[in-house]
Amino acid sequence: MGLTDLVIRSQLIPPRERRGVLRRPRLEARLGEALDYPLTLVQAGTGYGKSTALASLGSTGAKLSWYTITDPDRDPLLFLAHLVCAFEPRDPAWCEPAMAALEEAGGRVTPEALTPLLNALTLELAGDERLDREAILVLDDYHLVDGVPEIAALVERLVDYAPPRLHVVISTRQMPPLEALTRWRVKGQLLTITRADLAFTAAEIEALYREQYGHPLSEEQALALATETEGWAIALQMVWQSLESGAVPNLDAILGQLPSTLETLFEYLAQDVLARQPPATQHFLLSTSALRQMDSASCDRLLAEEGSAATLRQLHERGLFVVSLGEGVYRYHHLFHDFLRARLAQDAGHSQALHQRAAAYFREIGQPEETVYHLLEARQYDHAAQLLEEIGPGLVQSGRFDSLGAWIARLPEAHRD
Repeated sequence: MGLTDLVIRSQLIPPRERRGVLRRPRLEARLGEALDYPLTLVQAGTGYGKSTALASLGSTGAKLSWYTITDPDRDPLLFLAHLVCAFEPRDPAWCEPAMAALEEAGGRVTPEALTPLLNALTLELAGDERLDREAILVLDDYHLVDGVPEIAALVERLVDYAPPRLHVVISTRQMPPLEALTRWRVKGQLLTITRADLAFTAAEIEALYREQYGHPLSEEQALALATETEGWAIALQMVWQSLESGAVPNLDAILGQLPSTLETLFEYLAQDVLARQPPATQHFLLSTSALRQMDSASCDRLLAEEGSAATLRQLHERGLFVVSLGEGVYRYHHLFHDFLRARLAQDAGHSQALHQRAAAYFREIGQPEETVYHLLEARQYDHAAQLLEEIGPGLVQSGRFDSLGAWIARLPEAHRD
């Protein structure tokens, strides 16, 4: 299997907006400043709408490239493969020169491995017909690869040697431990956008509820909601879900019941949202939370029934914390996904059965790495060890020691031996 075959193309597509997402000129103008800097850091906790806001960068006229980072991408080789292909996700030929050089080096990831990509980008952005075209690369969920020195070195080299018209945007929950940050900041090469920029103001909350939710608020109510939620986008959406259901008479009744901290606020609202769904929807949400990404085939197999494609579309359009990755692929919002998985884990037998079913499905369709993940989650260590023995030599040959080592580390000691 070549490196290009390991690239999951849906990770290279910006999230698709639901119909009627509120335009926020204040935030869009702030994000537009990214075109004046080599690097922009967008730092805020989950649920503040970082990905949704960054997807609007496509409207700046710049060419927008995207890479949504996932847990497996802590393997530097896998990270680099996706990074290279992010610039032309639908054109495998774009990746081939850099991939070939990487394969010839035995999959050894060093900062110099970026040279073919940097040269290709420089030639592309310097072409006569593109002299007036800026380019933006978004590295979304970068916190998932924090602490991997090889990846940090790649990112630092990318920023330092990128052509002038390429602007890198890192979206993360916490400040990344990049040694060059201080140097970039001192040189005026770094723009930082924080939670304060992303949080909804009282005026934006009033506009959101009036224009998108069809539930006008008074100025006092909007201000109270801004104070109680600190402008946290996911909490604002959940409060609207409560109002939409009719379970509470009005906003004032909700405001009187809200917990005092954001952590307990989400838990309270998420339980309320889940409890108000029809039993079939609750079953779908909890069962499919076993998957890292969803499409109709994987959900149908997990539920042992058909019709998941329509359900996924409906959940996305209803704003029920389902993110569209394009081409029929979805994922749950990270915070809601964590909540659902915690609820699912309360029934250990059911959870393990779902992961076993998912493992069987992914093995049938030829995705051994996703199979390993679900076997480990199902605690089927014998089967996971056997599969690792099968695919291990190929991983070693391609230099993917980090992925192999991470999986082996999850096995009980007897299986590791």
